[in-house]
Amino acid sequence: MQLIEEVFAKEVYAPFVRYCQLHHLREMEDLRGFSPAEAAGWPGVTPALQKRVGLLLSTYWSRHPQTPTPAPKREPLEERVRAHFEENAHRVVRLSELTPIAGGLGQKELARMLERVDWCSCLDKNSYFYTSPKGEASR
Repeated sequence: MQLIEEVFAKEVYAPFVRYCQLHHLREMEDLRGFSPAEAAGWPGVTPALQKRVGLLLSTYWSRHPQTPTPAPKREPLEERVRAHFEENAHRVVRLSELTPIAGGLGQKELARMLERVDWCSCLDKNSYFYTSPKGEASR
């Protein structure tokens, strides 16, 4: 990403560049969604300069459209829960410790999921333990 002072290199933009520096805006991406009116009242930032900055920004953004960042690949819920059970195969796992892993899924939904998998057995309505799935060698 380009630096603001590279894009706004002409002397006429110096007050705006100074504004950006003092507000910890370094890269052009930091100005995405920025309105030149936000710098109004800053020493040297006249209405004419605001207009020039706005024009340069719109030109810059038309040449450098925002590219969506790909969402991080996330392990499916069942695989995350199974990994937790495998790491804790030596003890009983409670539903309450699985809720942070479940990303907002409630305990009832977790219990339903655990009922249908073959690598988990129910001790009581809130406690489960890891069992090797059929056909898999014991560890």
